[in-house]
Amino acid sequence: MRRQALKILGLDENADPQEIKRAYRAIISEVHPDSGKQSDYAYSAQEINAAYDYLNKHPVASSDVRKPGGNTRRNAENGSFNHFHDDYGKRYTNRDEGAETAGFQSRIWNAPENAQAYHSRDIMEHVTDEDGQVIGTIKIARGKFHWIPDEEFLLFLKSIMGCAKEVLEECDADRPDGQPPDNVYRYQAELVYLLAAQFMDAESLLRELSGEKEKNGIYFLQAMLEKSDTKKISEGASLYPSMLKSHRLYLKDDAGTTRGYLSFPDDRLYYALIPLFEQKAVQVRITTGKHVKQGSKVYQKLDLHLRFSGQMENLPENLNLKIGKLLEKYRYE
Repeated sequence: MRRQALKILGLDENADPQEIKRAYRAIISEVHPDSGKQSDYAYSAQEINAAYDYLNKHPVASSDVRKPGGNTRRNAENGSFNHFHDDYGKRYTNRDEGAETAGFQSRIWNAPENAQAYHSRDIMEHVTDEDGQVIGTIKIARGKFHWIPDEEFLLFLKSIMGCAKEVLEECDADRPDGQPPDNVYRYQAELVYLLAAQFMDAESLLRELSGEKEKNGIYFLQAMLEKSDTKKISEGASLYPSMLKSHRLYLKDDAGTTRGYLSFPDDRLYYALIPLFEQKAVQVRITTGKHVKQGSKVYQKLDLHLRFSGQMENLPENLNLKIGKLLEKYRYE
C-alpha cells in the first residue's frame, strides 16, 4: 500500500514527510477541478488525496529513510505531471497502464456509522495548493458515518446540505409535475436539521466537551440564555424548559415567565442537543451565571447539567419518522 501511494505521488521509497507534502501540494494544485488548469496526470484528485492521507497516517521512522539516490524520483515541483516512472524505469501515461490502484479510490473513513440513518452522505476534505491555500473540496468517502472531530464541522454541514438536496431531488420524481415547490428551501432547511441530528453522536460530543466534569452520567456544559428582555436574572437562579419552537428551547423562571431561549457557544451542540430535548431524551438542570451585554444583544451565561433518559434508544427511529412525514408533505405540496 505504501509503495503504491508513493507511486501515485511520483515519489520513491526514500521520500521523507516534507518531500511527500511538497509533491502532494504541487500535484493537487494541477489536477484538482477547481484549479482551472488542464492536466493529463495519470491519477485523479481523489486518488492523489487518498494516497497522501495514507502516507500521513503510515509514516516511516526517519532512520528508515535513505538519502535520495538514482533517477527514479520524479521532480514533483517542476510542473510536469504527465507521467511517472516505476522502480524499473517504465513510463506510464494513464492509470490503465500503471500499477494497480486498488485501495486508493477513496479513503476508508474511520468513524462509526448509524445504520438507521435515512440516507448516506459524502465525507469531504479541503484540497490546498502549494502555498497551503484552500482551492476546493474533494469527496473521500461516502456512507452513513457519524460526525467525528477529524471531519471539519463546516464541511460536515456542507455534506448534510448535499445529502438533503439529493433526498429532495429523489422526491421530485414522485411529485405530480416533477418539479420542486416554490418553498423548497423551507423544506431543505428542515431536512438539513433532521439529517444532521442523525449523524451527531450526542453522547460522545457531550463527553468530549464535558471532559473531567462528567460524573455518574451527568454532563456539565456552558451555554447562554438569549434574552427576550434586558432585565437581569440573579446569578445562581434556576431556569426551566418552557417550550420548543422552531428548534429553539425557551426557558422560564420560577414565576413561569419565559425569559429567552437556550443558545450555545459551540454550534455542534445545536444539532446534537436540541433534538434530544425535542425527543425528551435528556433531563436538565439549569442555573444562571453572569449577565452579559454585547452591542444590542443581551444574554446570560448558563450552567447546564444533563443526563440521558430512557428515550434515547428511540431517537433514530423517531427522526426517521419525522423525515418521512416531512417528505410526504413535500411530495404533495
